[in-house]
Amino acid sequence: MRFEDFEYDGKQLSDLGYMVCEFGTNGNGVNIVKGATINLSTVSNSYGTKNYLVNSKYGNILEDTFQICKNTCNNEDMGITVDEQRELGRWLNRKGYHSFRYLTYDYLDFYFEATFNISYIEVGGKIYGLELEMTTNKPFALNKEKDYEFEITEANQTMILIDESDDEGCIYPHMRITIGNISGDLKISNEVGDKIETTIIKNCTANEVITIDYPIIYSSILSHKVHKDFNWKFFGISNTNNDTNNDRVNKITVSLPCKIEIGYSPAVKLGL
Repeated sequence: MRFEDFEYDGKQLSDLGYMVCEFGTNGNGVNIVKGATINLSTVSNSYGTKNYLVNSKYGNILEDTFQICKNTCNNEDMGITVDEQRELGRWLNRKGYHSFRYLTYDYLDFYFEATFNISYIEVGGKIYGLELEMTTNKPFALNKEKDYEFEITEANQTMILIDESDDEGCIYPHMRITIGNISGDLKISNEVGDKIETTIIKNCTANEVITIDYPIIYSSILSHKVHKDFNWKFFGISNTNNDTNNDRVNKITVSLPCKIEIGYSPAVKLGL
């Protein structure tokens, strides 16, 4: 893939006066000098779709390596000073994962959660570029977040959501549920193919706001011990791989009038 710019943690490479480039090999007088290395140790969660930082190594994630230099159109001196190296290292060589996007047309809607190890490209004893080894925390990219809002006006109303994920299985979205003017037990059933999963939260109160952000659930009413009234079956958006017209259809039925706001980032399987 060819690209000249990227965005990391909300900041673009070009904003700092740099561009993606290619220096060639050591045979051209180029020497790669290793910088600080972050050893990523993780544990797999959600059937391997995400890795959390802990004290063990992980394997099946996306990685990429590319080089950067100062923008040749804006600089007479292409050397990178010590202060400039420190600025780039502070931005890119992070202990945690942050959002990364390739700023090329076909990839603009997709992002990765990434961090970088850095090597310095030395020519004639002076640093002229950086080699970036990108490591992500997933085996796929993510699409920009999809947001949905459903107004449930009567008991046991059904709505349809189409899962856009390229990864077969379940994604747990973040949810904000505002109970209507009827108190009671909230049941949210999701039917995908021949499988039905039901999320239950008992003893809900009119106008109560319940927030679900897997694996956390909490209520706007402090006296509602929602963790005791929850069946601990989190609502998930799913798809199957049955080659039918309904393999992405989520048929959702809700027992109480309420407003449900849902947001999630579908998995995107593509090459780097």
